Amino acid sequence: MQKRPDNDADTVSNAQMKEFVDKTYKKFDAERKKYELAQTDKQDMEELKQLETEIKNRK
Repeated sequence: MQKRPDNDADTVSNAQMKEFVDKTYKKFDAERKKYELAQTDKQDMEELKQLETEIKNRK
């Protein structure tokens, strides 16, 4: 990070900010997809258990 000559605040270039945002979004998106996949798996398992119960009750 560069220091602005007019004060002590740190600044970042536009390219640095874009890189930071891109990395942050990619991490968020990967976690979101992992969560959605886990939820889908959970729902699928519940449906399979329900079908299994229905089949057992037919006998």
